Amino acid sequence: MMNTLLQDIRYACRMLAKSPGIAAVAILTLALGIGANTALFSVINATLLQPVPYPDAKRMVLVWQTYGGNSPDNINIVSAPNMWDIQKQNTVLEPIGMFDSAGRGYNLGASNDAERVHGERVTASFFDVLGIKPLLGRTFLPAEEAAGKDNEVVLTYGLWQRRYAGDPAIVGKQIQVDGSNHTVVGVMPKRFEFQFWSHECELFVPVGYTVGDHDRDGNSFVAISRLKLGVTLAKANTKLSAIGARLAKQYPKEDARMGALATPLLLFEMGDLGATLLALLVAVGFVLLIACVNVANLLLARGAGRQRELAVRSALGATRRRLVRQLITESLLLGLFGGGAGLLVAAVGLNLFMPFLPAGLHTLPFRQLGAISIDGRVFFFALLLSCITGVLFGLAPAVAARPGHLVDALKESAGRGLTSAGGNRLRHVLVAAEVALALIVLAGAGLMIDSMSRLLGVNPGFNAKKVLTFGVSTAQENAYYSPPVDAHFCEAMTRQIGSIPGVVSVSAVAHLPLRGGAGRGFIIEGRPAPPPGQMPGASYTVACPNFFRTMGIPIIEGREFTDADTMSSANVVVIDQTM
Repeated sequence: MMNTLLQDIRYACRMLAKSPGIAAVAILTLALGIGANTALFSVINATLLQPVPYPDAKRMVLVWQTYGGNSPDNINIVSAPNMWDIQKQNTVLEPIGMFDSAGRGYNLGASNDAERVHGERVTASFFDVLGIKPLLGRTFLPAEEAAGKDNEVVLTYGLWQRRYAGDPAIVGKQIQVDGSNHTVVGVMPKRFEFQFWSHECELFVPVGYTVGDHDRDGNSFVAISRLKLGVTLAKANTKLSAIGARLAKQYPKEDARMGALATPLLLFEMGDLGATLLALLVAVGFVLLIACVNVANLLLARGAGRQRELAVRSALGATRRRLVRQLITESLLLGLFGGGAGLLVAAVGLNLFMPFLPAGLHTLPFRQLGAISIDGRVFFFALLLSCITGVLFGLAPAVAARPGHLVDALKESAGRGLTSAGGNRLRHVLVAAEVALALIVLAGAGLMIDSMSRLLGVNPGFNAKKVLTFGVSTAQENAYYSPPVDAHFCEAMTRQIGSIPGVVSVSAVAHLPLRGGAGRGFIIEGRPAPPPGQMPGASYTVACPNFFRTMGIPIIEGREFTDADTMSSANVVVIDQTM
């Protein structure tokens, strides 16, 4: 059997070499179809199929506070006091770790050699929950969580290598972080990665609880834990729901209607992304089907000149099964060549289109899309796709090689075997299938273009033309509770950036439009105070003067902020028309 297979492969190579033009067109057509599918599957593999880089991740959960019902639709980030109580009272979770939900940038190094890197403030139990031990040194101690005792830092492997050239004596040394000395206590291993609603973190500092962090309604953390062995998610949520209800009764003002809920870490923010990527995979799958039909038509036309050859082989004793196997071997060989070329197309395509992927894909929680590669799973997918496509487009010539056609081929002149009604019908079916698939793809593309056109035509309420942005990191309590950084920040920023030629307006805001915001409750003057837990709330952000003018947002009534609106002046707020 092996000898026969090798004989078929050698014969298939000779036949393809006799028709290099047809072979090249077929391989190129398949390369485009298989390459597009493989590239998209690489993204799916990196986002949906690859496990997060933490051991036993199936037991990992995120713990949330809920308001108005214990469901994933009502989840909210947590306050430290509530998590401390949940940690004490629960029997279903291992130690709970917390990290700042927003993350932030840090100035690393002296002022003349400063570098801005992204980092997180985390609790001492954070690394234990992730299950990752440091490569060098240690992680944080519980005593280092207190404000004023939080001058330690843990570096990632990449930052250690890039900034400090992998210095093995880095542990115990002091480095400057945001202008103050921090002692390096540990370096994480190379495989360690962490990001959440932001870019990859390169350094970690102790949480250093601020005054606002001690408020029971000061929600600013994400809690992460693991289910204890043998505990199901449903059992854990039953226990957490009971604890949340107790806290709501114990603290009716701050925790009214509060609940607690755990959700699987592996599924966090994966639902909509998974549906989108699978829909795209179906779309490019149709493109591959069109490619298969094209190649099938090509091989069918080529097979017209081989009918006499197949008839002679049949007359010499070759069975139909033997002939079909030879034809399938040739098509499989073409499919494998197309798959190999498709892998190259996928690799080049990923490098070219990575910068154009949606920004949300690059900041998926706990996953790093920047590390997309063609690994064993992707290679196996491409191989399987090559074999399936090889069989699919190889069926047409195999079906055409019916005994009746072969007998007719011996009676007729060479090259006229497929002019029969049966051969024409098969080609007509393939052409009809190709047109139908193309119409499906074109209709889907047209609907998507129409949807995008409608979305782009929606007035967002601001004018982003010629507006440039860049990030400035501030302490969290400044960004959420007061003007950014200090009372002179807005004035100094406007003066310095405004002096750059070509700049006509300058401002700053804690959250860019359509990029989220903080949330707070409010009471309307002149109306009765709402009952506990029923206070209306709104998303808000903190802005410097001239923000609305810089963004081209019209003021319908009143004024926008000015330099006179300081910490010591009367409190002012700008609301939108809906509110």
